[in-house]
Amino acid sequence: MTTSQMPARPARRGVLSGLTAGRAESVLAQPARAQNHRAPHAIRRRPRRLLDEGWLVARNDGAAARHHAAVAWRPATLPHLDATPEGGASPIWYRRALHVPEAWRDKRLFLLLEGAGDLAEVHVDGHRVGGHVGGSTAFAVDVTEPLGRHAPGGEATVTVRVDGARHPGARTGHGSAGLHRNVWLVATEQVHLALLDHGSPGVRVETVALGPTRGVVRVHGRVVNDGAAETTARVRSRVLDADGVVVADARAEVRLAAGDAADVVLELPAIERPHLWSPEAPYLYRVSTVVDSEHGRDRVDTPLGLRHLGAGGAEFRLNGAPYRLVPTGLHGDGADGRAYTDADRIRGLELVKRLGANVVRLTHDASSPAVLEAADELGLLVWQEVPPVGPAALAGAFAEDHLASVREMVRQLAHHPSVAVWGTLDELTLPASGLTVRPGDVAGEAPPSEFARELVRLGDELVRAEDPTRPTASVSDDTRAPWAAPLYQAWALGHLYPSLALPYAGAPGRPGRAEESVTVGAGVEHLAAQGTLLLASSPGPDRALGVGSPSPDRAHTTGDGGSKPHRAPVRRRRAAGALHRRSA
Repeated sequence: MTTSQMPARPARRGVLSGLTAGRAESVLAQPARAQNHRAPHAIRRRPRRLLDEGWLVARNDGAAARHHAAVAWRPATLPHLDATPEGGASPIWYRRALHVPEAWRDKRLFLLLEGAGDLAEVHVDGHRVGGHVGGSTAFAVDVTEPLGRHAPGGEATVTVRVDGARHPGARTGHGSAGLHRNVWLVATEQVHLALLDHGSPGVRVETVALGPTRGVVRVHGRVVNDGAAETTARVRSRVLDADGVVVADARAEVRLAAGDAADVVLELPAIERPHLWSPEAPYLYRVSTVVDSEHGRDRVDTPLGLRHLGAGGAEFRLNGAPYRLVPTGLHGDGADGRAYTDADRIRGLELVKRLGANVVRLTHDASSPAVLEAADELGLLVWQEVPPVGPAALAGAFAEDHLASVREMVRQLAHHPSVAVWGTLDELTLPASGLTVRPGDVAGEAPPSEFARELVRLGDELVRAEDPTRPTASVSDDTRAPWAAPLYQAWALGHLYPSLALPYAGAPGRPGRAEESVTVGAGVEHLAAQGTLLLASSPGPDRALGVGSPSPDRAHTTGDGGSKPHRAPVRRRRAAGALHRRSA
């Protein structure tokens, strides 16, 4: 295996053929149906089929379900969560027929499941072909061989068994199990960018240097040869501006044996006079990476927002300048058992932006790519997290499963410039007594608080190894653990961004924030009735805008802020706008 690199001179006048870049591809400009059916970046430039219709669902864990015998199958359309009176009891089986186009016969075939919570097993014609732990992140399964057994035009049967959390607490946050996001059949060439790298796009773009006059990026890609013979892959990455003009270009070659894979790094020339991404001006470039070989062309496009996040003392800085934060939260789960669509969640982000916030915590689940695309375009800084959330029985492979979900979250979503914080743990409620656990390098007996502290440390170390440019966050409302309360009170953000915690800091030992969140699917007219939004003040003398709740168990308003009276929606929007102007 050898690689050679040939940087190309930027071609500012060239436009990449076939790419409608920037504004024309805006997710915000799409109708709700298109938002719900938007393909992730990992597969958007590849042949694909959306498999959201034609499913049957049943509750039966015997061989009858696996082999499609006469059980109580009923129709289902994705996204789908089981909301039967059993309270989301599992397992649940999904099945549907699948026809592979004749034009795909010589290609590699994958099933991409964007969210199957919380344990998933995938079968083709009754044979297990893969599985996944964690309902919050995507995963792909290679189904080339089982689908290739069918004659052209033949019919295969795909079956997915979805179970509840292996460990209480390691859940999606929905309180139910199901295929709660899109499922795709994807085709690639035999030589292609990796689709099985923890659900990532197979391409990672790193900002090496950034200033007002020039920006430099580096592209990392993993190329796979699934063909039967050695071959040469020619890799090319180009950065395009919002009008589709190529502003940076580099190439490399890699020699691959049959069944081999190689990591390729492309050093691109500087982007002159770059447009910087910010909440006020969320400018997006696009990085197009293609792999050409004797088998054909494979291509993956990813967004690029050139921005730098940092902190100086107790001051948050964006693109080298002090920046004042106006944060709030957005819950993407609900108690009605319904699987919220991407359009629902995007509507929630638009509401948050309209009310004047520039930071939003997307609580409990790793977001779908379409939702973070909307955050990129809207100009929202996102605190993105994965479960566990709620009660946890810390046993067996709990820590390993959780840390695997954290790794998947980072690899799948790191290309979104909106993501500013990685959340590795949320409201983990721990047993009151000690227990024996072995998470990673932790062994022996330890009280729950020490286990949780160690889980936070391991999550932080993993994220910093994967993505050292962003801080980590951990949250807990378990007041029995001495470490937990301060974390929850301050939304502790590791040690990079202390200023982001300042809006919530109160007297020592007491939370000084009143945080609630916008419920997706709720319009502005419902806010006064639900008491669902709080915009805390940014660091400085401004006081928090506290919004009370008609339901005491929904209000987190302890500390020096206290619970404030309700504001009418119009007054609330005015207050948010005034705070946003003071913070600008």
